[in-house]
Amino acid sequence: MPATSSLETALKPAGTQNAIGAMTSMFQKMSGDPKWEKDPAMLEYHAFMKQWAPGEPAAEPLAMLGYITAQVMIDTLKRCGDELTRENLLYQATHIKDLQLPLFVPGVKINMTPENRIPWRQAQMAQFDGTSWVFIGGIVSAPGEE
Repeated sequence: MPATSSLETALKPAGTQNAIGAMTSMFQKMSGDPKWEKDPAMLEYHAFMKQWAPGEPAAEPLAMLGYITAQVMIDTLKRCGDELTRENLLYQATHIKDLQLPLFVPGVKINMTPENRIPWRQAQMAQFDGTSWVFIGGIVSAPGEE
C-alpha cells in the first residue's frame, strides 16, 4: 500500500473528505482503518509497537513494512531448521510458496523463486468512502505471477 493511502499519515492530515472516491491497491491491512480495528493480527502489531517502539507511530506505513519484513525473515529462519548456513538461508529465502502473512490482505501471498525474487505481485483494489477503504473486486495479480 502506498504511503499516500495511509489514513493516519496522509488522508486525515489532508482531510478525508478530499479523498472520497480515491482508489488504491493494497497488499497489507492498514493501521487506523476501522475495518481492521479488531483484527487479531492488527492488535498483535499494535501491542508489539507499544512494547518495542513506544515512541514510533504504529500507523506509519514504513513501521508496518518493517514488521512484515521481519515476519518473512522469521518464517525463513524457521524453515532453515538447524541448518543455519548461508546456502540454506538463500535457498529457503528463494523458495517461498503461498506464504500468507497475518498483516497481508487475505489472499495476497508471498511467492519467491530463484528466478523471481519479487516477494508479492498481488494486491486488492480499494476505494475510499470517507472513513475506510472498501475493497473492489477480488485480488489482482501482476503479469508473471507464478
